[in-house]
Amino acid sequence: MNFQIKELNLPDISIMSPLQLKEQQNLMEEILMVKKMPPSIKQWYITPPSKPFTDYLYIFINLDNGKMYLGKHLYGKKIYWQSSKNKEFKKVFANGKSNLLFIVLEYGNSGYIEYRENSILVANNAACIVTGK
Repeated sequence: MNFQIKELNLPDISIMSPLQLKEQQNLMEEILMVKKMPPSIKQWYITPPSKPFTDYLYIFINLDNGKMYLGKHLYGKKIYWQSSKNKEFKKVFANGKSNLLFIVLEYGNSGYIEYRENSILVANNAACIVTGK
């Protein structure tokens, strides 16, 4: 499997209907347990879950340069936005003028999400993705 941004086929949040925007806001509050995104996140899309889950896989995409940060989070735990050890990403994330896209990609149990994270990293030679490990 080769992971490409264009393969995500996500809607353009800037042209979402009020109902779609409300659904995204509800998902943000339910899944991420926050009412608003950090200033560096300019766009987001939260894939609606289709079954019960314990963890979710997410990605940050720097829309200015295409660099990505892939991570996983245990659902129900207080959100931490990133745990990267990458100094460049930490600087970008902390800069409110950054242009990040945040996407919740998929949901599952801990083992499945870890498998998916590793699969994406291996398929992309992990050179273009910075992992949160």
